[in-house]
Amino acid sequence: MDIQPYIGINGLLFGMNMTQVRSIAGQPPHIDYFIPVQSNPEERDVIWSYENGLELSFSSDDDFLLTTFTSSSRIIKLENKLIVGRTITELQTDFPQLILEEDFSETGQNYELTHLGVSFWAVDDVVCNVLFFPKYTSDGQSIIWPKELNSYGT
Repeated sequence: MDIQPYIGINGLLFGMNMTQVRSIAGQPPHIDYFIPVQSNPEERDVIWSYENGLELSFSSDDDFLLTTFTSSSRIIKLENKLIVGRTITELQTDFPQLILEEDFSETGQNYELTHLGVSFWAVDDVVCNVLFFPKYTSDGQSIIWPKELNSYGT
């Protein structure tokens, strides 16, 4: 599985609807529904989890289009380099722009490659999972969907 920053992974593209995703990835074996804030119940998230460690997130804020990928798979790659299971030191060698975004002490650290929209969660200096996001406008308010979506009719 090769991450294409701001585009997607393995034919799955940011901005696809659930039907389009299902036609490529199949029916997810596990689906979670989240209503994050009691004062705003219309804001909902749906997360599809697959056996290969891939999680796909759809949010009501974005008309339930695919907006976040998370993977704990040891075969996921960025720029042809494996990610999960490697130490942060190893990752920094391959990606010198890697920055520590937040340190939660014993529970883990969040590292980012902001120029690629990729985030890494590490525990005990080892990457446990990788998250990647679509590109946003400079004000951070709107998603810039990949041009490749046009071929899918979206």
